[in-house]
Amino acid sequence: MDYRVKSDQFHSTVFRDQLYKHLDAIQDTDFDLIATKLVQAGSSLEYLKYADALFEILLVGGLIQPGGNYIDDGARISSFSIFNAKEPVEVDDIKKYVEVLNKLIRRSVYQ
Repeated sequence: MDYRVKSDQFHSTVFRDQLYKHLDAIQDTDFDLIATKLVQAGSSLEYLKYADALFEILLVGGLIQPGGNYIDDGARISSFSIFNAKEPVEVDDIKKYVEVLNKLIRRSVYQ
């Protein structure tokens, strides 16, 4: 049994929970505040170490296990993710999510 996988998964879930604490008080439609909070959280969370987990959360709303299913540990799905875009999907709506990701990526380079 490979214990590293289990350890990384545990650390990823801790990272997820800490990230959720930063995003909990924000409405999922306030994209500017979300971008600001994510940039601020980058100073205390290790985005470079947990980049995979960060983008899984921001893109699909949670951590993904091999095979493409969410990790089933009872955690909720993030309120901010591209998968939460309103239906029917409009290009302008997706652009708002992409702008948050762009701001985060540009500012994380300097942290």
